[in-house]
Amino acid sequence: MLTIRYTPLLLTAFSTLASASISVLYKLDDQLPPIARIHVPFSWTFSNQTFGSTANASLTYAASSLPDWLSFDSDTLTLHGTPDVQDEGSPTITVTVSDPGGSDSASSSVTLCVTPYPPPELHIPVQDQFHDNNPSLSSVFLVSNTSALYSSRPALRVPPKWSYSIGFEYNTFVAPNSLYYAATQADGSPLPDWIRFNAKAMTFGGVSPRPEELTGPKIVSLVLHASDQEGYSAASVPFDLVVAAHDLSLSAPSLPTINVTADASFELMLSSAVDFSGVLIDGEPVSPGNVTSLDIDTSDLESWLRYNASAKTLSGQPPSDFTSGTLPVTLTSSVNQTLETSVTIAAVPSFFSSPNLQPILVNPGDGVAFDLAQYYSNSSGLGKQDSDVNLTAAYDPPEAGNYLRFDSSSGKLSGPIPAQVSYSHITITFTAYSRITHSTSHTSLPLSLSSSDYAHQHNKTGGLSTAARAKMLLGLKIAFGIISAFVSIAIAFAFLRRCTHVPDTALVGEEGRRGFTDAEMRWYGIGIEVDGQPYEGPKSENGYGWSEGLAGPSSPGKDEEVGFGAALSRVLTRTLSNPAGARNARSPLSLTSLPQSPGVMRKAEFMGKLRATARIVSDKYRRVVSGPKRPVISKPTLIMTSEARVGNAMARGSIDGLPMTADSLPDVPMFDPTHYAPSGLTSLVDSPSSSTDARSVPRRRADFAPPRLVPTPPQARLAGDRRSLASSFETSSSTRTHEAEAVIQRATRAVSFRSCRPRSSPPTWKRPLMTRAAAAVRRG
Repeated sequence: MLTIRYTPLLLTAFSTLASASISVLYKLDDQLPPIARIHVPFSWTFSNQTFGSTANASLTYAASSLPDWLSFDSDTLTLHGTPDVQDEGSPTITVTVSDPGGSDSASSSVTLCVTPYPPPELHIPVQDQFHDNNPSLSSVFLVSNTSALYSSRPALRVPPKWSYSIGFEYNTFVAPNSLYYAATQADGSPLPDWIRFNAKAMTFGGVSPRPEELTGPKIVSLVLHASDQEGYSAASVPFDLVVAAHDLSLSAPSLPTINVTADASFELMLSSAVDFSGVLIDGEPVSPGNVTSLDIDTSDLESWLRYNASAKTLSGQPPSDFTSGTLPVTLTSSVNQTLETSVTIAAVPSFFSSPNLQPILVNPGDGVAFDLAQYYSNSSGLGKQDSDVNLTAAYDPPEAGNYLRFDSSSGKLSGPIPAQVSYSHITITFTAYSRITHSTSHTSLPLSLSSSDYAHQHNKTGGLSTAARAKMLLGLKIAFGIISAFVSIAIAFAFLRRCTHVPDTALVGEEGRRGFTDAEMRWYGIGIEVDGQPYEGPKSENGYGWSEGLAGPSSPGKDEEVGFGAALSRVLTRTLSNPAGARNARSPLSLTSLPQSPGVMRKAEFMGKLRATARIVSDKYRRVVSGPKRPVISKPTLIMTSEARVGNAMARGSIDGLPMTADSLPDVPMFDPTHYAPSGLTSLVDSPSSSTDARSVPRRRADFAPPRLVPTPPQARLAGDRRSLASSFETSSSTRTHEAEAVIQRATRAVSFRSCRPRSSPPTWKRPLMTRAAAAVRRG
């Protein structure tokens, strides 16, 4: 059995520990209380680490020996008030702490300073001394106001386990009297043991904690104090000393603006380095792999915008009236630092013609060859040497970047696909970043490594890109607009024509019928009898045409008429043998009730009409275009004043003006009255057209052409008694009257008696053309 004996010494030690549960950890006099100025408000909050309790009980604070102008707030541990002239001096106050659940307590006293002298003034601010060329800064890094390590005070960063030195200018403060410097933490507590302050050199130095002692960036808020009384504080400047291996910062106030197209759906992955352009780690651009989390608050645009934080993907379809919107962003890096920034989405023209490219099927083991230049927009400036746009490619999964290469200058993607891959799909996101506008444009290329994935991606994109669908819809709208316009115009013209139509009375009605010939009336069936009744021609309700609602002409009845064409129609006058009951049928669709005809014209009749029409047209055309009108050729008319003169001429062997000789005439009695009648003209001015039955003037037939010319007509032999020929001329009184002027008219073109047909005569000519004298000889 173990026996414990308590000696008086052990009992004394236990009682001392029990009574020492509350202790003073940081004296008030060591906390550099500020100097109180007459007629200037005074306020001092001492450190909450001044007292400590081993029982972790809540403590009660109280202050004693307070002057009349000073008050104490136990909740905030603050002494405040405004001293007056009579309050100048050095009052001492005591602050007591007690445990409300016990009798333990502890106290600490401080002597204040009340003076009428002015305080020191700040001459060189801290931010003006924290710059790269300051030789008083050693082994420390500047922290910008856009850094994740920056709060609200100037800051310097020192890596873990580094020795450092931070010096200030001697004239940081100025005062009419002597100056005393000191340093504490911002809460009034003393400096940590790894920070030492040299008041005479105004230098902070030491060795920073080791990395294993840190769970993240360690920020220590320090204060440099200056006073005209030693042991007090009259003026101060705060700054931060940060222990961190890296510094996450921004070189721009926000992330690059994301360009989208209004009224066009998009889906983009923020996986490119240019998407985080302006985000720096230790002054260098951040890699997308160093961004561990990215949170975008889309609540302001939640009606159409969606964000997937795990995939870092934005998607949606901006409305047509969308212009821009700003979204808050929280970015956390792999160095365990977080930035608060923002990103702007704006509806501006993109650098690419389509936000989603058509998928490409590549079998494992094959190579990839893709040209992105064909998808550059006209105004993007991509591919130019002096372009301000940077073009990059990001791969999902990132392992694809080990064998795929993208040349930003030419816009070509190339590389072999390994034969053995554990995934069936690769997404390449091309991002264009403008250094001038600080904006980005995206387009995604799905790379399928299997047929099933290719089909899925092809269906996902809808077969056509957004730009192609937009162009197709625009083309359809334009085409249908033009067609609709033409159709509307056509309908309007048809309506106007119908409203303004005036029936042509020359074609319909009695006026038109009076102008018909007998053949035309027979053709249109006017005045003929059909089935024993007069038929006046088919009509419709408006006077002509088919009856509305019928596919053909109906049977002409007593009260209805139907027809064929628009104004006139041919009536089939011949009917087939139909039953009487069928002819009397009133059905408009009954074909047996119509006067029917085979509707066939005999070939001989058709060819005859065709030849007659061609002959008439040919004659009219020849008279119009054949040049000057040729004289009408007919048989010559012999005009003599004395038959004896003719006989004398014949006796001499020829007749003046006639293309013949006496030898060429046939053996007939010369100018027998039974064969030739003497001219009855009494004057040369008499017209040959006034001839009578005794003197017939030959007429040229319409189908005769001018006779062919013969240079030298043959000589005609005259047979018979020349005296009888001369005596026959003497019987004409007309020739005797004008014997001195008698001549023999001859044709302008002689015709050979041996020729039976002129050169240009039609084949219908059968009889040869001869002179009137020759005809008279033959009749004789």
